Amino acid sequence: MSFIEIKNITKTFNGVEVLKDLNINVEEGTILGILGKSGSGKSVLINMLRGMKDYKPDEGQIIYNIALCPECLAV
Repeated sequence: MSFIEIKNITKTFNGVEVLKDLNINVEEGTILGILGKSGSGKSVLINMLRGMKDYKPDEGQIIYNIALCPECLAV
């Protein structure tokens, strides 16, 4: 099972599609880099993953497959 699933994400700002039909599966323990030229949507994707209000996907979904980690709560 993927740790993070990005399914058919589309995001538009002022009529300009910044991300269109983006699909990514990130397996647990995977190191992921996001590369692209200026204006390609890297920061938009990161802000979506962070759950920022203004960056909710217009279409598609982001699924986090996580479990409760009692040790993490102690931090």
